[in-house]
Amino acid sequence: MSLSVNSVEDDQSPLLSSFNPDESSRGPSPRPLLERRVSDGRLRQPVNYQSLSGSSSYGSHDNETSAVISRYKYYTKLAPHSESNFTMPDHVVPGVFIITEITQIQGSQSSLVTIFSLWNTMMGTSLLSMPWAINQAGFTCGIILLLASAALMLYTSYRILHAVKCTKSTNEVIEFSDVCKEYLGRWAEVIAFVSSLLTLLGGMIVYWILLSNFLYNVVTFIYHHAQGDEVSTKGSSEFKSTFPIITGISALAYFVHNCVSAITRLQRHPENTVRDLIIAYALVALTYIYMGVIVYISFGLDKNCLEDNFLNNLKDTNVMAFVARIGLFFQMLCVFPLLVFIFRLQFMNSLFGSIWPSLTHVLVLNLVLIGVCIIFAVFLPHIGKIIGFVGAFCGFSYAIALPCLVYMKIRYEKGTLTLPIIIFHSILIVIGLANFIGQFLLLG
Repeated sequence: MSLSVNSVEDDQSPLLSSFNPDESSRGPSPRPLLERRVSDGRLRQPVNYQSLSGSSSYGSHDNETSAVISRYKYYTKLAPHSESNFTMPDHVVPGVFIITEITQIQGSQSSLVTIFSLWNTMMGTSLLSMPWAINQAGFTCGIILLLASAALMLYTSYRILHAVKCTKSTNEVIEFSDVCKEYLGRWAEVIAFVSSLLTLLGGMIVYWILLSNFLYNVVTFIYHHAQGDEVSTKGSSEFKSTFPIITGISALAYFVHNCVSAITRLQRHPENTVRDLIIAYALVALTYIYMGVIVYISFGLDKNCLEDNFLNNLKDTNVMAFVARIGLFFQMLCVFPLLVFIFRLQFMNSLFGSIWPSLTHVLVLNLVLIGVCIIFAVFLPHIGKIIGFVGAFCGFSYAIALPCLVYMKIRYEKGTLTLPIIIFHSILIVIGLANFIGQFLLLG
């Protein structure tokens, strides 16, 4: 739910309401006028006019206000018939007749659209790394951690929606970074901003690596077309000490926190938002587990041979792998410029106050971003490690620490912060930090 607040600070404020003083002559309880919109799209709120002078719900009028009202009544009497009333111009209406009202912005987005939007947003390149991540954690441990990560990220996503709803800001569009600034200060807004940019940069790097990989394998398939060979099977493990790999990847796999408010803002029935969020996370968790498990158990070689992009385990001459790579190549070729654009929009607008400071600025930024992607593709072409590090950092900062701190600050201001709440959310923050530190311990 998004709220817009209309208020007036002085008599020169633009008109947000219209009224008919003639209604006052018909009794002490005049009917409100119908709402209508002015040229710039703002809502004119209904005003009940009580009386021309003396005591009223608006108080006594000064001489200037009374003169304006009297003149308007005089013009109205000149109308050819009683239904033709002159409307006082926007700049003339005295501010005393403009009321403050909170109006709810109605959305038209159904629950089904909301669920599929969240589901589609969270489904990404992490899907290609799930079999490898399950192997790194162990079969049983991997499934348990995927479910636990989904529950944790679901809870913190809900906390973000709750924080946006509780904010005191009167802006029509509220993002979580604005909430962080309001409750925690500028430092929290900066962390949220950097985490959001890092997520985009990580996506660009992974996409560039995959684009290079797919293009290479597609060309290889065309050059050396043949049938695949049969492979033998090996055993698997239920638990491994390298399990933090899957928690890092799942943190990014379930990361929707920087856009969950935007996706649910136009919900037709806001009361169903939490339900839809739960359903979306359940669908995402089931999708990741299904794809990871199916590829893992059907992999014929030793499970340690699984790569962080399971398509690499298929022969270059495999027809189905060729079709999948072609489809993913063109999909990522279309999405990559969009990621660059969103990164540029956020970065330039924050740093220079404009999304297009100059052609030079844009070209330099694009060259830097492409250069970073090429460096990673050459020296660290492992999408699993990149997703793990980016996911662990953003999961710790944006998805866990900031929502928990904001929630505790809200409870503190309301006087309802208790010791169990502090302990529980502090534990969540420690888990996020431990997950991030664990990625460094597994570099080898």
